[in-house]
Amino acid sequence: MRSSKSYIHKRLETGDINAFEMLYNEHYTSLCHFAQRFVFNLDTAREIVQDVFVRIWEKRTSLPVEISLKAYLYTSVRNKCIDYLKHLNVENEFEKMRIKEIREPGNNSFNTIDDPLDGLITKELENAIKDATENLPQKCREIFELSRFKGLKYREIAEKLNISVKTVETQMSRAIESLKKKLSNHLSEAVKR
Repeated sequence: MRSSKSYIHKRLETGDINAFEMLYNEHYTSLCHFAQRFVFNLDTAREIVQDVFVRIWEKRTSLPVEISLKAYLYTSVRNKCIDYLKHLNVENEFEKMRIKEIREPGNNSFNTIDDPLDGLITKELENAIKDATENLPQKCREIFELSRFKGLKYREIAEKLNISVKTVETQMSRAIESLKKKLSNHLSEAVKR
């Protein structure tokens, strides 16, 4: 006798939207609570879980058969939470750098008066960020700028550029990894000072 999980799995493979809705309704809430234990924010947890379900639907014909859909969902959510936290770590490095750039809260002018060396490092850093961003591949740069400078969420970027959320995630990971490598010396200098 087949389990209900493998039955839903088989229905998913055929593109049965009702099977997908059943899977979603059965696991969405508990997956959100599970994700929240990692990211400490319910809205972020919900977005992660929704992205996982989008990916499940997109990959419905090639989902692994050796594990249950429930196990696959939880593993996927956990992995996306880990990716999110790694990404947050990189953002925190940029945030430390920004704090060094700003003279006082709410003031966007650089501190070039009190310490000329600070101003020089800040200007170098600003130029390095600009160069590193401009040297990203065109699509990668466009996605990065929409996320970081326009504040769009991955799903919004995907809709705007008519690509999948997974493509946005992949391109963002590449952009961040590239910027991290290119800016590592400047970041460590800015954080030290």
